[in-house]
Amino acid sequence: MVGGLLISGGTSAIQTAMVIGALPFSLVMVLMCIALIKAIYNDGRREAVGVPTTHSEIAAATPAE
Repeated sequence: MVGGLLISGGTSAIQTAMVIGALPFSLVMVLMCIALIKAIYNDGRREAVGVPTTHSEIAAATPAE
């Protein structure tokens, strides 16, 4: 495939193909950054209210049966 692109359009065709191929990945990365920021924000809000946020805190808060 790379050889065909090189013959047909040179390096500009390869650059165009790389940009087109990277756009979906870039969108996924942006969405993951947004999700991380939201998770950090929500975790801070939970800690401020007093809700346990880690597994060990949750295990310590629930009585053993």
